Amino acid sequence: MRGVMMEKLKKISYGWLIAILFVTQLIIGLPLTANAETSATQTEEQSQIPASLDLNGQNYSLNVPKNSTVLDVIQKVTKDHNFNLSVSGQGDNAYIQTIGDRPNKSEAGYYWLAYKNGWSLDRSVGVESVEASDQITLELTNDFTKDMPYKIEIKGKKDAILNETTAYREKSAGPATAYDLLKWVTTEKNIPLDATYSDSFGSYFIETIGNEKLQTTSTGGEFWSFLVNDLAAQNGVSQHTLNPNDKVTFKVDTWGTIGDSDDQSQHQDQTNEDQDQTNENAAGNQSNDDSSKQVEKVTGAQIKKAIQSTKNDIQSKGINTTWEAIGIKQSGYALPAHFSDLIRQEVKDNHGEFRKITDIERLIIGASAAGFNATSIEGYPLVENLYNADSNQMMRQGLNGVVFGLLALDSGRYNVPKNATWTRDRLIQAILKKQTKQGFWVLNDGDKSGQVDMTGLVLTALAPYQSQKDVAASIDRAVHYLASVQADDGGFKDSILGETSESTAQAIIGLSSVGIDPQGEPFTKAKGNPMTFLMSYQTKNGGFAHQKGQSADPIATEQGLEALAAYNKLLNKEKLSIYQFQVPSKVSVSAPSKNSSKPTKPTKSVNSVERAGDQHSSSPKTVNKNETSSQEQASKSDKKATQTQRELPNTATNTPNMFAVGFIIFITGLIFYWINRRRHVHEK
Repeated sequence: MRGVMMEKLKKISYGWLIAILFVTQLIIGLPLTANAETSATQTEEQSQIPASLDLNGQNYSLNVPKNSTVLDVIQKVTKDHNFNLSVSGQGDNAYIQTIGDRPNKSEAGYYWLAYKNGWSLDRSVGVESVEASDQITLELTNDFTKDMPYKIEIKGKKDAILNETTAYREKSAGPATAYDLLKWVTTEKNIPLDATYSDSFGSYFIETIGNEKLQTTSTGGEFWSFLVNDLAAQNGVSQHTLNPNDKVTFKVDTWGTIGDSDDQSQHQDQTNEDQDQTNENAAGNQSNDDSSKQVEKVTGAQIKKAIQSTKNDIQSKGINTTWEAIGIKQSGYALPAHFSDLIRQEVKDNHGEFRKITDIERLIIGASAAGFNATSIEGYPLVENLYNADSNQMMRQGLNGVVFGLLALDSGRYNVPKNATWTRDRLIQAILKKQTKQGFWVLNDGDKSGQVDMTGLVLTALAPYQSQKDVAASIDRAVHYLASVQADDGGFKDSILGETSESTAQAIIGLSSVGIDPQGEPFTKAKGNPMTFLMSYQTKNGGFAHQKGQSADPIATEQGLEALAAYNKLLNKEKLSIYQFQVPSKVSVSAPSKNSSKPTKPTKSVNSVERAGDQHSSSPKTVNKNETSSQEQASKSDKKATQTQRELPNTATNTPNMFAVGFIIFITGLIFYWINRRRHVHEK
């Protein structure tokens, strides 16, 4: 009896074991099946993109599969909202006839017009693709003249990338910028476009259009410029708002000089000119229009004669200012020893400390012009005092502080530590941020005077950094501004002071520094150019008048000589600006006078520095303190990307494997039950 009971218990136990194994299989397998279904749903959702459709004023938001067309969007909305949709043709020939009951019989001559992001489609809704967040608009209308037309053409170096074409924008979408037009047309025509946004410039900077590769050298480069109605635009590409029927032209332009081939071709065009005229013409473009032919240019020989006359006038009175010293030195003449003594004595008398940052900058530039290193003057570290000045001191005198600060550091290519308060990069960015939308700079925000003077000075300071894209774009805007405000006589008129020789002199210095000929076509007006205007202000004794008809003025004279020297350097193809000098790399330190009330401040020895370039470099380079870390991050990103490429995407599930495991367990249980049953029968 007991054996029978045990047998029944065994059967019940085996039954429960099999049941537990089966249920375990279901518990393991079914959730994984559900997860697989959820994963598939998520994958499907990830392949969807958001879009919206404005149907005659009613807006609908929806998600559609990637690679959908405008017609797909329309079909989904009409299906989801039970609208009748009638479409004739397909693909390139798809055409919307009616939506709902419109157009009805009373709307003869009305048609459905389709727009994407405000632009009229120039191909069928059946092939026009939709990207994420695109806004599709359908409007029933019989007015086909209400859209705003814009014309655009894109010129490559040799061939046209896009011949003149017209794009139409929906009036309710608002006027387009030049960048809106460029982006729309290049997208529609499948033309590659690469543009980056510059915070300091406040606009997009065009990197590439089509397959054109732009060239950049240490002395010049190519860039994409744009014209509106054949005139140079005064704003950035994403700042310039277009008017209906405007024609926008994008073309490859150049700044500075690129390679020897350009110089040689320009030289060949001038083989019949004298040597001075040849050098002058090689510095810039020749004008072929009527106004240019009527203006007789100032020749190289005349420039040299004017320099000699002004130099003699200044020397007869003694060289007492840094600005006179710059003009004399850059005209090819030696400075008297007493000028160096003046610099050293002023530093000693003030114990190396100055309330105005421009005094420090002036003394550094003066020392560089005199040929000695300003890192330590009479034991006082003026260069260090400059790059570690606090912000209040640097900005107290408006834009002069950062502009002359950059000029001072570059005057002797002085080393600047990466952790300095004012690195070259920070000075440059501070300057760029102050440029107005019109392209000019002023001393203080809101000033109504001095635009030309300050713009010319800034061009000179930025000249060594033209290889930087944001700087090149800023320079281009400034040059266009100067050309736009130039008077018919070739000079520049201040809104308060009127026409002065100083404004024109600063414009000449700035233009010459960035490699643009002040006597070239853009700056040759009906009655003169900047050089002819400036020369008309030179007095008989060699000085320059502040305003025409006046006697010579000391400030006008020193700036006039600087302008002559800057233009002469351009004619002779000298790469350094008038504010850059060759100075010894080693500092000869002399202790201050024993009577000095303050001890000598030691100059720090910095191992990691930002260099403007060695003594043989023609274009100082800015070393960004984040450059090393950026390179390391890029290396890590590349490594991570490589690892990612080696891994297969995790798109499979473990459901089949788990079912297999459960099935094996189930079969094992059955076998175990069968073996025990056979053994029990055998025992009987």
